[in-house]
This record gives sequence, C-alpha cells and structure tokens, in this order.
Amino acid sequence: RNPWRVSFGRVTHKLYAGDVGQDEREEVDIVTIGGNYGWRVFEGSLCTDLGPDACLAENFITPLIEYDHMQGRCSITGGNALTLPTGAYVYGDFCTGEIFLHENGA
Repeated sequence: RNPWRVSFGRVTHKLYAGDVGQDEREEVDIVTIGGNYGWRVFEGSLCTDLGPDACLAENFITPLIEYDHMQGRCSITGGNALTLPTGAYVYGDFCTGEIFLHENGA
C-alpha cells in the first residue's frame, strides 16, 4: 500500500516495512519475495471490502504489528535500531509522537 521506512534486521536480515494505512489501521510487515499482504483487501487485519479478492485471511500474510487510530494516532514511521536486542523493532506514530518497541512477539 504505502510503506514508509523499511529496514533490515541486523542479525536476521529480515526486511521490515512500516506501512501507512488507508483509513483505520497502521501496520508493520516482514517483507518476503512474492509475499501477498492483502493490501487493498485488508487494512491490517480488517477487511476493507474493496476487493478484488475475497476477505480470506488465510490467503494473505498477516502483519507483524498493527494499531488503530485511537488516541490521535494516524501514521506509522518505523525502523530498527542497532543498539536494540536481536529481533526488536522500534517504531513511532507521526501524529502523537509516541515511540513503541516490539520485542519477543509483544
């Protein structure tokens, strides 16, 4: 859809993409060759009803992280930091200035 800031994990070499949502959700995806993230069909884990495909989550790769626009949030900006533990991902919201840390699946 609209990836904004991509980075590689320093040890895992995975490609992380902070993806600015369409209307309601922001997300982070781990990008793989040929991966289908459901952009247009899904916004994060929410069905958009914009097609062209049916909203079947099993047909797409789900986001690693997602959040809604509650509390004034509006636009994700992400990236890895070399000083963080392996697999950690730091990202922020443009509108609120909040900074988040995703680590160990949480």
